Amino acid sequence: MSQGQVFPIHSFSTAEDSESASTVKNIVLREIQKSKRRGHWYRLSRMDRSFLTLVTRVQPTFRSHPFMKALVSVLKRLKEAGDRVYRALTHGTRLAWSFSRAAVSWGNESAKDWRNDRAYAFYLGFCLWGGRG
Repeated sequence: MSQGQVFPIHSFSTAEDSESASTVKNIVLREIQKSKRRGHWYRLSRMDRSFLTLVTRVQPTFRSHPFMKALVSVLKRLKEAGDRVYRALTHGTRLAWSFSRAAVSWGNESAKDWRNDRAYAFYLGFCLWGGRG
């Protein structure tokens, strides 16, 4: 492996390796298409979008553990970007922390429990934030 190379380059030695690579490429292509149709593609960072595009344009080998770990991580972020419940819970949790800080500063010490209350965060996410994309 050369100095600037991040992932080792291997050639396919068996038809099985080639088949698994094309299967993964097809999965990535399908996920990209779905995310573009639903408007979630641009919620990913530019680097994540570039990485997924690169995976679809080259003939990758999936023998490198760091490469697979990066691919799974980016695909997970893509799924989370399109998951309405996940986004509502994320925004609701931020709101719960903000409301909790304010209530604690006003003297309500039991408001610290709001920070870890998933039902409260879910409620805030869908009712106040609206679960919007």
